[in-house]
Amino acid sequence: MDISIEVLSSVEIPRDELIAVLTQAGAEAANNPDYDYRLARGKAALWIAFLEGENELPDPEHAALIEQKLGGAVRTRLLIDIRTTPGSSQLTIDLCCRLAEQWPLVVDDLGLAADPIYTGEELCEMRRLGLGFGRPNLATLKEDSQAGGTYDPRWLEPFIPPAVEHPYEIERENQPQEQAHTSPTTR
Repeated sequence: MDISIEVLSSVEIPRDELIAVLTQAGAEAANNPDYDYRLARGKAALWIAFLEGENELPDPEHAALIEQKLGGAVRTRLLIDIRTTPGSSQLTIDLCCRLAEQWPLVVDDLGLAADPIYTGEELCEMRRLGLGFGRPNLATLKEDSQAGGTYDPRWLEPFIPPAVEHPYEIERENQPQEQAHTSPTTR
């Protein structure tokens, strides 16, 4: 398991309600002392641990940023370890979006990106674009678009699922005409 994230909520989520959402998503009790639940689809898998009684974050500056995005103090924490098998990151995004439909939350990607804290809305945007944690992700898109020049996400085409047909075309249609004809910045 190469990628770990934390799901943080400003609501003290009752354990039975959390378990109900996890089992509706297909998670099963884990037969592992380090984890409470496991969610798998095909080769994609993730492990979930309830961090009960561990709501104090070690870095005060990072904790302040989380509380600002969350709109309150952390009351519930989950650790999710994501396997590096195909589809695992997207399975995690799907689960996080499902949780965000129920409770206010943010996800801390624990340093995988420059802007490591995602709101529920950002997670759902990542799901829509077919992105996951690690690279490429939503933070990568933000970094690239802020680097100057016209952002050209064609390098993302291999990562965009077939249901999303070239989202960058929508972006180009909304740009002023003179910008649409400039050469894109390449990596």
